[in-house]
Amino acid sequence: MLRVLWLFAALDSVLLSDTGMLFPRESSSREVKELNGLWVFRADRSPNRNQGFERAWYKSRLAETGPVIDMPVPASYNDITQDPTLRDFIGWVWYERELTVPARWITDEDIRVVLRVGSAHYYSVVWVNGVKVTEHEGGHLPFEAEIGTLLRKEPTIPCRITIAVNNTLTLHTLPPGSIQYMNDSTRYPDGFFVQNTNFDFYNYAGIHRPVLLYTTPKAYLDDITVVTDFMDNTGLVRYSVSVQGTASATVKVTLMDTGGHCVASSNEPSGVLKVADVNLWWPYLMHENPGYLYSLEVRLMAADERSTYEDVYALPVGIRTVNVTSTQFLINNKPFYFHGVNKHEDADVRTRVKLNLPSFLLGVEFEYSALQKYLYP
Repeated sequence: MLRVLWLFAALDSVLLSDTGMLFPRESSSREVKELNGLWVFRADRSPNRNQGFERAWYKSRLAETGPVIDMPVPASYNDITQDPTLRDFIGWVWYERELTVPARWITDEDIRVVLRVGSAHYYSVVWVNGVKVTEHEGGHLPFEAEIGTLLRKEPTIPCRITIAVNNTLTLHTLPPGSIQYMNDSTRYPDGFFVQNTNFDFYNYAGIHRPVLLYTTPKAYLDDITVVTDFMDNTGLVRYSVSVQGTASATVKVTLMDTGGHCVASSNEPSGVLKVADVNLWWPYLMHENPGYLYSLEVRLMAADERSTYEDVYALPVGIRTVNVTSTQFLINNKPFYFHGVNKHEDADVRTRVKLNLPSFLLGVEFEYSALQKYLYP
């Protein structure tokens, strides 16, 4: 019976990416369009929680399939309404958002358009204009799919994004759980089940992190790996850049200080940048100038028989070391004392996504050096 809730069968082919996944940042070559806000929402309350797939809700507007409500994204749907059945709902819920994509994203075939979901708990299936583009298992990591080719097939219609999310927990999920069917017909309706868990927190569900579209050129920076170290007064930034969409490209790597001055550079896709008189990254209360960040700008140039491509990505970099001994946690070879607090999300002032100003000011007033921004997803 549990397999009905998960519905692993009878789905279209999946377009999953096994490459890098840089955090979306705008630059001279990249644009970001956030899709946060109110989405159309419907819980599949059918006995087997499978009606949405059986009747292909993703092929039309969700409002045409039955009753819908507005649901904020990102958020846990359990906390939004006063409906106890939705708070404790187990199974598939459906989200939908229609939007207009900038015309240049459609007309320029050298632009990649990527749909990214920051996280959704726990299993997700994503469609664009009724075509499945990806699915993902796990409620804690981002996932994405390139959708530019799909959008260009029907350039005159709005982009309709449909996301089905299932919060069912099994012995194979993280966190684990199990489904128990109540078969006593004198006490429970036919098919009634409960989600059993063995942990001490609530199984919040829904789209928990921002959803957005972003663009890159056809030839693009796929991943940037950075590992930092230092020797005496010299900082060491070991980096590696991976590229997709071209067989040959040139890469320029520039490390800049907070004033925008170049302190080290390279024309190689991997190597070590050496920074003289380095400003190390220190936690609050461990240095008079804590949290110092350099900017690692990576610039790609590539060409083919049709066009030339340039992609630019800037990555904040703090030069530091972190080590753990049997008795100490060391930052830059000095013991770090964790003096912090946890901000529980069932408080009046919530911190679902971003660190808010009151939390920052409290940190300054009470001089804590660590803050758990969210207890729940």
